[in-house]
Amino acid sequence: MAVTIAYASGTVTNAAVGTENTLGSDPITDDGVFVLWVDLSAMNGGDEVELAIYEKVASAGTQRLVKKFSFADAQNEPHFTSPGFVLGHGWKMTLKLVAGAGTEDFDWRVDRIA
Repeated sequence: MAVTIAYASGTVTNAAVGTENTLGSDPITDDGVFVLWVDLSAMNGGDEVELAIYEKVASAGTQRLVKKFSFADAQNEPHFTSPGFVLGHGWKMTLKLVAGAGTEDFDWRVDRIA
């Protein structure tokens, strides 16, 4: 089983409240099992972040929400790691600051497991 650490990576800088930031490209059509990592250590009291994964069921289909993860306030365990998702027809991962100062930075990466 091949593992590609940091298949995609980057930083959402000064995350704007209410903006859904795509992590990497949209859509991605490479297939495999993918895991999302996000450093949530910039979160403070009153902050709220949503992470989402979208995919198409068929290559000509519509990209729809697969799973959403929500976090509020400062995090005791600031490294989020998603379960592995089998993706490939046209997927994306996003980060949205729902509430906060709008000055938070979030490092992220997507690993490919297979």
